Amino acid sequence: GNMFEHLELPKSVLDTRGIQHASFKSCYNFLVMAFFLKNLATHSDFSVDFTHPVDSKLAAFLQAPESVASLHKGGALAPPGGGSAPSKTSRGGASSSARSSRDAPRERSSPARRDRDDALESASAAALRAEAALAN
Repeated sequence: GNMFEHLELPKSVLDTRGIQHASFKSCYNFLVMAFFLKNLATHSDFSVDFTHPVDSKLAAFLQAPESVASLHKGGALAPPGGGSAPSKTSRGGASSSARSSRDAPRERSSPARRDRDDALESASAAALRAEAALAN
């Protein structure tokens, strides 16, 4: 539970009682979140089609900038403005205010800024593909 709070992950996804009792919905939601966030952190471009419907609250989180922010907070993405994440899978990071920072005028295009922008674009594209898959 503390990890979920620290990373600001949706509490509705962590149903420990359901997971302990092998509830399909509880286990599935947790695995969907873990799979999506892992791929978002390690691949610049990916798409996914889930066999079963994804919980609407979870889908909303995965499609929001908050999912990228949780990866940044946990160290899976490099911090905005440069530096490197402690994880070997660093790709570039983003803050929860991703939209406003992307719309702001750019002074210089540093490699860290380009990595961050690439991560945001990939996250947006992945979220759109996930949304399309959920609609089917």
